[in-house]
Amino acid sequence: MLTFFRKHVPNGQPQVPVKQTVEDLLKQEPPPEANFGRSKLCHTLADVVADAGAVSLLLQFLRTKGSAPFLLFWTEVARMEGRPPPWPSPALTDDVSEAAVAIFERFFAPDATERVAAPRGLVEAVEAVIRRKEAPPKDIFHPLQEYVFQVINKDHFDEFLKSDFFHQHKVEVLTSSQVRLVDLLLNESALFYFTEFMEQEGHQALVEFWLAATNFRKHLSDEPAEAQADAIVLYDKYFSLQATTPLGFGDSLRLQVEENICGEFGPSADSFEKAAAIALHAMEHMFLPDFLQSQLYLRK
Repeated sequence: MLTFFRKHVPNGQPQVPVKQTVEDLLKQEPPPEANFGRSKLCHTLADVVADAGAVSLLLQFLRTKGSAPFLLFWTEVARMEGRPPPWPSPALTDDVSEAAVAIFERFFAPDATERVAAPRGLVEAVEAVIRRKEAPPKDIFHPLQEYVFQVINKDHFDEFLKSDFFHQHKVEVLTSSQVRLVDLLLNESALFYFTEFMEQEGHQALVEFWLAATNFRKHLSDEPAEAQADAIVLYDKYFSLQATTPLGFGDSLRLQVEENICGEFGPSADSFEKAAAIALHAMEHMFLPDFLQSQLYLRK
C-alpha cells in the first residue's frame, strides 16, 4: 500500500517520519485549498475567459471566424473594470470617461476598424451616457458585454471545444509540470489510464466515487424523491455501515452525508461535495506523483 511521510517535531526532538496511508487521509478534513475539483480544461466560456492560456487560443479561433472583435471588446471592458488583459492591448487611461470613449470608438463607432455588431438600442444607450458631461459608471458597457458573451457562447463556443485550438490547450495542460488530478479526471483518455493505474493499486473505487459524485452534482433531479433515491444509491454503496464498496471515510463524514441527503426538501447538489474533495485530495497526494512517472501515463 502506498504511504507518504509526514514529519513532526514533538517536544523539540529531531524530526521523525510518520507513515500515513490513504485510509488516514480519508478520515481527515480536506485542506482549505481542496474543492470539488476545478480543472484547467475549461468546459464553460466563463472558465475560458478566466484562463490566460485558454482565452488566447479562443481569440485565435475567433479570428478564423471573423468574430475576434467580440472577445476583444469583452476583455477591454474587463480591463477597464480593473481586471488585467490576457494579452498586450492598447493602453487605456485610468480616466473612466476617456477609457469609455476609446472603447466605444474602437468597437462601435461608424468607422470602427474592429466593429462589433450589436443591437442598436444597446449601442445608443451607451452612446447617450458617454455624451453626458459627468463621468460614466464603470459598468457602462455591462449590457453590451453580456450580449457579446452570449453571442460567443451560443454561436462559437461548442465549435471551439471541438477545434484544434482547444485540443492544443488540452495537450498543454496535460503535459504541464503543473498538471492536477482533476485535469486528468476530466479528460477521457487520461481518465482511462488513471483508472487502470488505480485498479492496479487497488483503489479504483475512489475514482468511481469521485465520478459518481460529480455526476450527481451536475445532474441533480428537480424531483426531491428522485434526487433522494439517487443519493441513497451512492450512500448505500460507499458510506453506510453495510456499504458494498466502503471507501474508509470517517463516521463524522458518514453522519454529515446522511444529514445532507435526508433533509425535508431532498438532497442538495453539494451533498457529497466534502467527501469528493477528500477523495480527490487523497488520490492527488498519494497516487498522482507515481502515476505521472508510470508507463501508463508516459505512453498515453
